[in-house]
Amino acid sequence: MLKTMKKNSFVCGLVLLTAFNANSSFANEGNVDDYVFTIPDTELDSVLSNYISELGLTPLEAPDQNEMNPALFELGDMLFNDVQLSGNENIACATCHLPDRFTIDQLSLPIGEGGSGLGVERTLDEGHFIARNSPALFNVSNPLYDKLFTDGAVRRSDDGSEIITPSKFLNKRKSGAAKKIVEALDDNLVAYQALFPMLDRHEMRGQQGENKLANLKDKKHKRIWKLIAKRISNNADYWQPIQDAYPGLELKKFNIGHVGRAIAEYQTYKFAATNTRYDQYLKGDLNSLSNNEKRGMIVFSDVTRANCVSCHGGALLSDVEFHNILTPQIGPGKDENKDDRGLGYLEENRDYRFKTPMLRNIALTAPYMHDGAFQTLDDVLEHYRAPRESLYNYADNYFGLTQQFDDLFIETEHNDARFASVSEMIFHKGGLGGDNSGPGIKMTDAEKEVLLEFMLTSLTNQL
Repeated sequence: MLKTMKKNSFVCGLVLLTAFNANSSFANEGNVDDYVFTIPDTELDSVLSNYISELGLTPLEAPDQNEMNPALFELGDMLFNDVQLSGNENIACATCHLPDRFTIDQLSLPIGEGGSGLGVERTLDEGHFIARNSPALFNVSNPLYDKLFTDGAVRRSDDGSEIITPSKFLNKRKSGAAKKIVEALDDNLVAYQALFPMLDRHEMRGQQGENKLANLKDKKHKRIWKLIAKRISNNADYWQPIQDAYPGLELKKFNIGHVGRAIAEYQTYKFAATNTRYDQYLKGDLNSLSNNEKRGMIVFSDVTRANCVSCHGGALLSDVEFHNILTPQIGPGKDENKDDRGLGYLEENRDYRFKTPMLRNIALTAPYMHDGAFQTLDDVLEHYRAPRESLYNYADNYFGLTQQFDDLFIETEHNDARFASVSEMIFHKGGLGGDNSGPGIKMTDAEKEVLLEFMLTSLTNQL
Protein backbone atom coordinates (compact mmCIF):
# COMPACT_ATOMS: atom_id res chain seq x y z
CA MET A 1 0.00 0.00 0.00
CA LEU A 2 1.38 3.40 -0.98
CA LYS A 3 -0.15 6.65 0.14
CA THR A 4 0.77 10.19 -0.79
CA MET A 5 1.85 11.97 2.37
CA LYS A 6 0.77 15.58 2.12
CA LYS A 7 3.71 17.81 2.78
CA ASN A 8 5.51 16.40 5.78
CA SER A 9 7.61 18.96 7.68
CA PHE A 10 10.48 19.36 10.09
CA VAL A 11 11.68 15.76 10.45
CA CYS A 12 15.41 14.84 10.83
CA GLY A 13 17.33 11.60 11.39
CA LEU A 14 17.43 10.51 14.97
CA VAL A 15 16.70 6.97 16.01
CA LEU A 16 15.95 7.10 19.75
CA LEU A 17 16.50 3.48 20.70
CA THR A 18 15.68 1.47 23.80
CA ALA A 19 16.69 -1.93 25.07
CA PHE A 20 16.40 -4.17 28.09
CA ASN A 21 19.01 -5.66 30.38
CA ALA A 22 17.47 -7.40 33.35
CA ASN A 23 20.88 -8.20 34.84
CA SER A 24 21.79 -4.66 35.83
CA SER A 25 22.57 -4.38 39.51
CA PHE A 26 20.71 -1.12 39.94
CA ALA A 27 17.41 -1.84 38.18
CA ASN A 28 14.22 -0.58 39.79
CA GLU A 29 13.13 -4.07 40.78
CA GLY A 30 9.86 -2.94 42.27
CA ASN A 31 8.83 -1.35 38.95
CA VAL A 32 6.79 1.24 40.84
CA ASP A 33 4.87 3.71 38.68
CA ASP A 34 6.53 7.12 38.69
CA TYR A 35 9.15 5.79 41.09
CA VAL A 36 11.64 8.49 40.09
CA PHE A 37 9.38 10.97 41.85
CA THR A 38 9.73 9.05 45.11
CA ILE A 39 13.47 9.80 45.19
CA PRO A 40 14.14 12.80 47.46
CA ASP A 41 15.80 15.75 45.77
CA THR A 42 18.75 15.39 48.09
CA GLU A 43 19.41 11.83 46.89
CA LEU A 44 19.21 12.38 43.13
CA ASP A 45 22.94 12.97 42.70
CA SER A 46 23.78 9.86 44.69
CA VAL A 47 21.42 7.74 42.57
CA LEU A 48 22.83 9.18 39.36
CA SER A 49 26.36 8.56 40.58
CA ASN A 50 25.58 4.83 40.64
CA TYR A 51 24.25 4.92 37.08
CA ILE A 52 27.24 6.93 35.86
CA SER A 53 29.69 4.53 37.46
CA GLU A 54 28.10 1.27 36.36
CA LEU A 55 27.18 2.43 32.85
CA GLY A 56 30.53 4.13 32.29
CA LEU A 57 28.99 7.43 31.28
CA THR A 58 31.66 9.98 30.38
CA PRO A 59 31.69 13.51 28.99
CA LEU A 60 32.64 14.02 25.36
CA GLU A 61 35.98 15.75 24.92
CA ALA A 62 36.29 18.56 22.39
CA PRO A 63 38.80 18.23 19.54
CA ASP A 64 42.13 19.82 20.42
CA GLN A 65 42.15 23.32 18.92
CA ASN A 66 45.94 23.24 18.91
CA GLU A 67 45.78 20.46 16.32
CA MET A 68 43.60 22.42 13.92
CA ASN A 69 45.15 23.52 10.64
CA PRO A 70 43.63 26.99 10.09
CA ALA A 71 44.44 27.08 6.37
CA LEU A 72 42.95 23.63 5.84
CA PHE A 73 39.88 24.68 7.84
CA GLU A 74 39.41 27.76 5.63
CA LEU A 75 39.76 25.71 2.46
CA GLY A 76 37.23 23.23 3.84
CA ASP A 77 34.83 26.08 4.61
CA MET A 78 35.04 27.23 0.99
CA LEU A 79 34.51 23.74 -0.39
CA PHE A 80 31.65 22.87 1.98
CA ASN A 81 29.73 25.84 0.61
CA ASP A 82 30.76 25.54 -3.04
CA VAL A 83 28.25 24.38 -5.68
CA GLN A 84 31.13 23.45 -8.01
CA LEU A 85 31.20 20.07 -6.27
CA SER A 86 27.87 19.22 -7.93
CA GLY A 87 27.32 18.26 -11.54
CA ASN A 88 25.09 21.18 -12.47
CA GLU A 89 26.91 23.53 -10.07
CA ASN A 90 23.69 24.23 -8.20
CA ILE A 91 24.00 22.35 -4.91
CA ALA A 92 26.64 22.29 -2.16
CA CYS A 93 27.20 20.25 0.99
CA ALA A 94 25.69 23.22 2.84
CA THR A 95 22.46 23.01 0.84
CA CYS A 96 21.32 20.05 2.95
CA HIS A 97 23.58 20.69 5.96
CA LEU A 98 23.05 24.37 6.66
CA PRO A 99 25.55 25.59 9.29
CA ASP A 100 23.12 28.28 10.47
CA ARG A 101 20.29 25.74 10.81
CA PHE A 102 22.08 23.30 13.08
CA THR A 103 23.72 21.39 10.17
CA ILE A 104 20.41 20.08 8.80
CA ASP A 105 17.79 21.27 6.31
CA GLN A 106 14.87 20.79 8.75
CA LEU A 107 13.04 18.61 6.24
CA SER A 108 11.84 15.03 6.57
CA LEU A 109 13.74 14.14 3.42
CA PRO A 110 16.15 16.39 1.55
CA ILE A 111 15.49 17.77 -1.92
CA GLY A 112 18.55 17.23 -4.04
CA GLU A 113 19.33 18.05 -7.67
CA GLY A 114 16.67 20.13 -9.39
CA GLY A 115 15.26 21.72 -6.26
CA SER A 116 15.50 25.38 -5.36
CA GLY A 117 15.78 27.37 -2.14
CA LEU A 118 17.17 26.34 1.24
CA GLY A 119 15.83 24.60 4.31
CA VAL A 120 12.09 24.52 4.79
CA GLU A 121 11.77 26.99 1.92
CA ARG A 122 13.35 24.55 -0.53
CA THR A 123 10.90 23.41 -3.22
CA LEU A 124 10.88 20.27 -5.31
CA ASP A 125 10.49 21.85 -8.78
CA GLU A 126 12.04 19.33 -11.17
CA GLY A 127 14.11 17.78 -8.40
CA HIS A 128 14.13 14.60 -6.41
CA PHE A 129 13.57 13.61 -2.81
CA ILE A 130 16.59 11.88 -1.29
CA ALA A 131 15.77 8.53 0.29
CA ARG A 132 17.17 9.32 3.73
CA ASN A 133 17.05 12.27 6.08
CA SER A 134 19.97 14.72 6.22
CA PRO A 135 21.68 13.79 9.50
CA ALA A 136 23.15 16.40 11.78
CA LEU A 137 26.94 16.73 11.59
CA PHE A 138 27.69 17.44 15.24
CA ASN A 139 30.67 15.39 16.47
CA VAL A 140 30.75 13.09 13.42
CA SER A 141 34.53 13.52 13.31
CA ASN A 142 35.01 11.98 16.75
CA PRO A 143 37.26 8.92 16.32
CA LEU A 144 34.83 6.79 18.33
CA TYR A 145 32.22 7.33 15.63
CA ASP A 146 33.71 4.75 13.29
CA LYS A 147 30.76 4.10 10.96
CA LEU A 148 29.37 6.83 8.71
CA PHE A 149 26.12 7.05 6.76
CA THR A 150 22.94 5.61 8.24
CA ASP A 151 23.81 2.15 6.93
CA GLY A 152 27.52 2.38 7.79
CA ALA A 153 28.55 2.30 4.12
CA VAL A 154 31.79 4.10 5.02
CA ARG A 155 33.40 2.54 8.06
CA ARG A 156 36.58 1.37 9.68
CA SER A 157 37.30 -2.33 9.54
CA ASP A 158 36.81 -4.26 12.76
CA ASP A 159 40.52 -4.12 13.53
CA GLY A 160 40.69 -0.42 12.58
CA SER A 161 43.43 -1.01 10.04
CA GLU A 162 41.59 0.22 6.96
CA ILE A 163 38.57 2.19 5.79
CA ILE A 164 35.88 0.37 3.84
CA THR A 165 33.83 2.29 1.27
CA PRO A 166 31.29 1.56 -1.50
CA SER A 167 33.93 2.39 -4.14
CA LYS A 168 35.90 -0.54 -5.58
CA PHE A 169 38.27 1.97 -7.13
CA LEU A 170 39.00 3.71 -3.84
CA ASN A 171 39.27 0.43 -1.95
CA LYS A 172 42.21 -0.59 -4.16
CA ARG A 173 44.28 1.91 -2.15
CA LYS A 174 47.68 0.85 -3.41
CA SER A 175 47.11 1.34 -7.14
CA GLY A 176 48.01 4.49 -9.07
CA ALA A 177 45.39 7.23 -8.75
CA ALA A 178 43.63 5.52 -5.84
CA LYS A 179 46.87 5.51 -3.84
CA LYS A 180 47.34 9.25 -4.34
CA ILE A 181 43.76 9.98 -3.29
CA VAL A 182 44.03 7.74 -0.22
CA GLU A 183 47.26 9.48 0.80
CA ALA A 184 45.51 12.86 0.57
CA LEU A 185 42.52 11.57 2.57
CA ASP A 186 44.99 11.00 5.43
CA ASP A 187 43.12 8.07 7.03
CA ASN A 188 40.30 10.46 7.96
CA LEU A 189 36.89 8.74 7.95
CA VAL A 190 34.91 11.95 7.43
CA ALA A 191 37.16 12.86 4.50
CA TYR A 192 36.23 9.58 2.82
CA GLN A 193 32.53 10.09 3.56
CA ALA A 194 32.53 13.57 2.02
CA LEU A 195 33.31 12.16 -1.43
CA PHE A 196 30.22 10.00 -1.91
CA PRO A 197 27.34 12.50 -2.14
CA MET A 198 29.18 13.90 -5.18
CA LEU A 199 28.65 10.56 -6.95
CA ASP A 200 24.92 10.32 -6.32
CA ARG A 201 22.78 11.52 -9.22
CA HIS A 202 19.91 12.72 -7.04
CA GLU A 203 22.07 14.30 -4.36
CA MET A 204 24.68 16.24 -6.34
CA ARG A 205 25.72 14.78 -9.73
CA GLY A 206 22.59 15.24 -11.84
CA GLN A 207 21.02 13.21 -14.64
CA GLN A 208 22.35 11.91 -17.94
CA GLY A 209 22.61 14.68 -20.50
CA GLU A 210 22.79 17.53 -17.98
CA ASN A 211 26.55 17.85 -17.47
CA LYS A 212 29.89 16.11 -17.95
CA LEU A 213 29.81 14.45 -14.53
CA ALA A 214 26.33 13.07 -15.09
CA ASN A 215 27.22 11.76 -18.54
CA LEU A 216 29.78 9.39 -17.06
CA LYS A 217 28.69 5.90 -16.03
CA ASP A 218 27.86 5.52 -12.35
CA LYS A 219 30.83 3.28 -11.60
CA LYS A 220 33.38 5.67 -13.11
CA HIS A 221 34.33 7.09 -9.71
CA LYS A 222 37.90 7.89 -10.71
CA ARG A 223 36.84 10.05 -13.66
CA ILE A 224 33.99 11.78 -11.83
CA TRP A 225 36.21 12.75 -8.91
CA LYS A 226 39.00 13.82 -11.26
CA LEU A 227 36.68 16.24 -13.06
CA ILE A 228 35.47 17.74 -9.78
CA ALA A 229 39.01 18.25 -8.49
CA LYS A 230 39.95 19.83 -11.83
CA ARG A 231 37.10 22.33 -11.50
CA ILE A 232 38.50 23.44 -8.16
CA SER A 233 42.15 23.61 -9.16
CA ASN A 234 41.26 25.54 -12.35
CA ASN A 235 39.47 28.19 -10.30
CA ALA A 236 41.87 31.05 -9.54
CA ASP A 237 39.97 31.81 -6.31
CA TYR A 238 41.32 28.52 -4.94
CA TRP A 239 44.96 28.80 -5.94
CA GLN A 240 46.18 30.60 -2.83
CA PRO A 241 43.92 28.71 -0.34
CA ILE A 242 45.18 25.41 -1.79
CA GLN A 243 48.81 26.53 -1.45
CA ASP A 244 48.16 27.68 2.12
CA ALA A 245 46.48 24.42 3.09
CA TYR A 246 48.87 22.15 1.21
CA PRO A 247 52.25 23.94 1.03
CA GLY A 248 54.37 22.82 -1.89
CA LEU A 249 51.55 20.93 -3.62
CA GLU A 250 51.47 21.52 -7.36
CA LEU A 251 48.00 22.42 -8.59
CA LYS A 252 48.12 19.65 -11.18
CA LYS A 253 48.52 17.14 -8.34
CA PHE A 254 45.51 18.43 -6.41
CA ASN A 255 42.96 15.58 -6.23
CA ILE A 256 39.62 14.72 -4.71
CA GLY A 257 41.33 13.41 -1.57
CA HIS A 258 42.53 16.93 -0.82
CA VAL A 259 38.93 18.13 -1.20
CA GLY A 260 37.61 15.53 1.24
CA ARG A 261 40.37 16.11 3.79
CA ALA A 262 39.75 19.87 3.82
CA ILE A 263 36.01 19.39 4.28
CA ALA A 264 36.72 16.99 7.16
CA GLU A 265 38.95 19.56 8.88
CA TYR A 266 36.15 22.11 8.64
CA GLN A 267 33.52 19.73 10.02
CA THR A 268 35.75 18.57 12.86
CA TYR A 269 36.12 22.00 14.40
CA LYS A 270 33.05 23.83 13.12
CA PHE A 271 30.52 21.27 14.31
CA ALA A 272 32.00 20.09 17.62
CA ALA A 273 29.33 20.07 20.34
CA THR A 274 30.75 19.03 23.69
CA ASN A 275 29.76 21.78 26.13
CA THR A 276 26.29 20.62 27.15
CA ARG A 277 24.98 20.87 30.69
CA TYR A 278 24.89 17.06 30.67
CA ASP A 279 28.65 17.05 29.99
CA GLN A 280 29.17 19.66 32.68
CA TYR A 281 27.30 17.43 35.13
CA LEU A 282 29.48 14.44 34.25
CA LYS A 283 32.53 16.63 34.86
CA GLY A 284 31.36 17.27 38.42
CA ASP A 285 29.13 20.36 38.25
CA LEU A 286 26.15 18.90 40.13
CA ASN A 287 24.24 22.17 39.84
CA SER A 288 24.28 22.15 36.04
CA LEU A 289 21.08 20.05 35.87
CA SER A 290 17.72 20.84 37.45
CA ASN A 291 16.04 18.23 39.62
CA ASN A 292 13.58 17.45 36.84
CA GLU A 293 16.43 16.95 34.39
CA LYS A 294 18.15 14.64 36.88
CA ARG A 295 14.96 12.60 37.17
CA GLY A 296 14.81 12.52 33.38
CA MET A 297 18.37 11.27 33.28
CA ILE A 298 17.38 8.44 35.62
CA VAL A 299 14.48 7.48 33.33
CA PHE A 300 16.94 7.65 30.42
CA SER A 301 19.28 5.22 32.21
CA ASP A 302 17.08 2.83 34.20
CA VAL A 303 16.63 -0.64 32.67
CA THR A 304 13.00 -0.84 33.74
CA ARG A 305 12.02 2.56 32.39
CA ALA A 306 13.03 4.10 29.04
CA ASN A 307 16.57 2.62 29.21
CA CYS A 308 17.70 4.78 26.28
CA VAL A 309 21.27 4.43 27.49
CA SER A 310 21.43 0.81 26.33
CA CYS A 311 21.91 2.12 22.79
CA HIS A 312 22.56 5.79 23.49
CA GLY A 313 25.35 5.29 26.00
CA GLY A 314 29.05 6.00 26.22
CA ALA A 315 30.70 9.31 25.52
CA LEU A 316 28.94 9.66 22.14
CA LEU A 317 25.46 8.79 23.43
CA SER A 318 25.47 6.17 20.68
CA ASP A 319 26.65 2.57 20.50
CA VAL A 320 27.43 3.18 16.80
CA GLU A 321 25.59 -0.06 16.01
CA PHE A 322 22.56 -0.92 13.88
CA HIS A 323 19.04 -1.73 15.06
CA ASN A 324 15.60 -2.35 13.67
CA ILE A 325 13.15 -0.41 15.83
CA LEU A 326 10.12 -0.65 13.51
CA THR A 327 10.50 2.79 11.98
CA PRO A 328 7.70 3.53 9.47
CA GLN A 329 9.02 3.99 5.94
CA ILE A 330 8.29 7.18 4.00
CA GLY A 331 9.63 8.69 0.82
CA PRO A 332 11.16 7.16 -2.33
CA GLY A 333 13.08 4.48 -0.46
CA LYS A 334 16.20 2.78 -1.78
CA ASP A 335 14.69 0.23 -4.18
CA GLU A 336 11.94 -0.30 -6.72
CA ASN A 337 9.43 -1.04 -3.94
CA LYS A 338 10.03 2.34 -2.28
CA ASP A 339 11.39 0.34 0.63
CA ASP A 340 14.59 0.92 2.62
CA ARG A 341 16.20 -2.15 4.18
CA GLY A 342 19.11 -0.18 5.64
CA LEU A 343 22.04 -2.39 6.56
CA GLY A 344 20.27 -5.26 4.78
CA TYR A 345 21.57 -4.01 1.44
CA LEU A 346 25.13 -4.50 2.67
CA GLU A 347 24.89 -7.51 5.00
CA GLU A 348 22.74 -10.64 5.00
CA ASN A 349 20.05 -11.04 7.66
CA ARG A 350 20.37 -7.40 8.75
CA ASP A 351 17.24 -5.95 7.15
CA TYR A 352 15.75 -2.69 8.42
CA ARG A 353 18.63 -1.93 10.74
CA PHE A 354 19.88 1.63 10.91
CA LYS A 355 22.71 3.21 12.87
CA THR A 356 22.12 4.66 16.31
CA PRO A 357 22.61 8.43 16.06
CA MET A 358 24.24 10.60 18.69
CA LEU A 359 21.99 12.78 20.83
CA ARG A 360 23.79 16.04 21.56
CA ASN A 361 21.78 18.97 20.16
CA ILE A 362 18.84 16.65 19.59
CA ALA A 363 16.42 19.46 20.49
CA LEU A 364 17.69 21.40 17.46
CA THR A 365 17.70 18.68 14.82
CA ALA A 366 14.12 17.56 14.25
CA PRO A 367 12.67 15.76 12.31
CA TYR A 368 13.78 12.31 13.50
CA MET A 369 14.51 8.76 12.27
CA HIS A 370 16.44 7.63 9.18
CA ASP A 371 13.63 8.87 6.94
CA GLY A 372 12.35 11.77 9.02
CA ALA A 373 9.20 9.88 9.95
CA PHE A 374 8.54 11.67 13.26
CA GLN A 375 8.31 15.39 13.82
CA THR A 376 8.92 15.61 17.57
CA LEU A 377 10.72 13.71 20.31
CA ASP A 378 7.34 13.17 21.91
CA ASP A 379 6.29 11.32 18.74
CA VAL A 380 9.45 9.22 18.97
CA LEU A 381 8.82 8.25 22.58
CA GLU A 382 5.21 7.39 21.83
CA HIS A 383 6.48 5.14 19.05
CA TYR A 384 8.62 3.25 21.55
CA ARG A 385 5.78 2.87 23.99
CA ALA A 386 3.72 1.00 21.37
CA PRO A 387 6.03 0.23 18.44
CA ARG A 388 3.90 -2.31 16.61
CA GLU A 389 0.80 -0.12 16.83
CA SER A 390 2.83 2.90 15.74
CA LEU A 391 4.21 1.06 12.70
CA TYR A 392 0.93 -0.36 11.47
CA ASN A 393 -1.14 2.75 12.18
CA TYR A 394 1.36 5.30 10.93
CA ALA A 395 -0.32 5.81 7.55
CA ASP A 396 -3.64 6.63 9.19
CA ASN A 397 -2.13 8.78 11.94
CA TYR A 398 0.19 10.84 9.76
CA PHE A 399 -1.51 10.95 6.38
CA GLY A 400 -2.39 14.54 5.55
CA LEU A 401 -1.08 15.76 8.91
CA THR A 402 1.28 18.42 7.61
CA GLN A 403 1.34 20.85 4.74
CA GLN A 404 4.83 21.03 3.30
CA PHE A 405 5.47 18.47 0.55
CA ASP A 406 3.47 16.62 -2.03
CA ASP A 407 4.65 13.25 -3.32
CA LEU A 408 6.01 11.66 -0.16
CA PHE A 409 4.84 8.09 0.19
CA ILE A 410 4.17 5.88 3.18
CA GLU A 411 5.35 2.36 2.35
CA THR A 412 3.34 -0.26 4.24
CA GLU A 413 3.58 -3.40 2.10
CA HIS A 414 6.74 -4.51 3.92
CA ASN A 415 5.60 -3.80 7.48
CA ASP A 416 5.30 -7.52 8.21
CA ALA A 417 8.89 -7.98 7.06
CA ARG A 418 9.98 -5.10 9.27
CA PHE A 419 8.24 -6.65 12.23
CA ALA A 420 9.59 -10.15 11.53
CA SER A 421 13.17 -8.85 11.61
CA VAL A 422 12.89 -6.55 14.63
CA SER A 423 16.20 -6.33 16.46
CA GLU A 424 16.65 -8.66 19.39
CA MET A 425 15.96 -7.24 22.85
CA ILE A 426 15.26 -3.73 21.58
CA PHE A 427 12.21 -3.42 23.79
CA HIS A 428 11.55 -4.64 27.31
CA LYS A 429 11.68 -8.39 27.67
CA GLY A 430 8.21 -9.60 26.78
CA GLY A 431 7.23 -6.01 26.12
CA LEU A 432 5.68 -6.77 22.76
CA GLY A 433 3.34 -9.24 24.43
CA GLY A 434 2.84 -12.94 23.81
CA ASP A 435 1.21 -12.19 20.48
CA ASN A 436 3.71 -9.43 19.73
CA SER A 437 1.03 -6.82 20.13
CA GLY A 438 1.80 -5.45 23.59
CA PRO A 439 3.55 -2.23 24.66
CA GLY A 440 7.19 -1.37 24.18
CA ILE A 441 9.16 0.52 26.81
CA LYS A 442 7.55 0.95 30.20
CA MET A 443 7.28 4.58 31.12
CA THR A 444 4.54 6.63 32.73
CA ASP A 445 3.37 9.95 31.33
CA ALA A 446 5.08 11.83 34.15
CA GLU A 447 8.34 9.99 33.52
CA LYS A 448 8.10 10.78 29.83
CA GLU A 449 7.76 14.47 30.61
CA VAL A 450 10.96 14.61 32.69
CA LEU A 451 12.76 12.47 30.10
CA LEU A 452 11.76 14.97 27.42
CA GLU A 453 12.94 17.85 29.60
CA PHE A 454 16.31 16.13 30.09
CA MET A 455 16.78 15.49 26.39
CA LEU A 456 15.44 18.80 25.09
CA THR A 457 17.41 21.02 27.46
CA SER A 458 20.47 19.38 29.02
CA LEU A 459 21.85 17.84 25.79
CA THR A 460 22.06 21.15 23.91
CA ASN A 461 25.51 22.65 23.37
CA GLN A 462 26.15 25.82 25.33
CA LEU A 463 27.85 28.45 23.17
